[in-house]
Amino acid sequence: REYDSSAVSTVSEDGDGSQNLVMRTSWAIPWEKAMRIHHGRKIRVSRSEQLTSAMHMKDRVKDDSFLQRFVFGPYSLFPLLWSVIGCGLILWDLVTIPLEMFDNIPDFIAFLQAMGKVTFAFWLLDMPLNVLVGVEVNGKVELRPAILACRYF
Repeated sequence: REYDSSAVSTVSEDGDGSQNLVMRTSWAIPWEKAMRIHHGRKIRVSRSEQLTSAMHMKDRVKDDSFLQRFVFGPYSLFPLLWSVIGCGLILWDLVTIPLEMFDNIPDFIAFLQAMGKVTFAFWLLDMPLNVLVGVEVNGKVELRPAILACRYF
């Protein structure tokens, strides 16, 4: 086994001649253990850094609030379908809003007004639902409703 103390990792050779890269143990320990090891140092770290220091890429950050059960992940199916429906309604509005100027077809105008109410209801629900969709921030998936609301507003 080769080891260089100035290197960031160790390289070990298996019996078959292949090399494996191994992370230093000081990089693999969680925040709490590192603080116990280096308890004599005076290091100031924010609570958010303490929270995320032991996390890995794509880890989900959740809390115990009532709204947590309603939060969707950023890559789940419902937000994707909701966005596709929203794109369809934008195209619908682009085409049909100018057609409302022609009032000589009463059945068509009644249909356009009914669809206008549907699109209004969709956009009215879209605002609070976007607050309940998680986001990825610095490699972590943020799913806490209070943090999502702060990011949205």
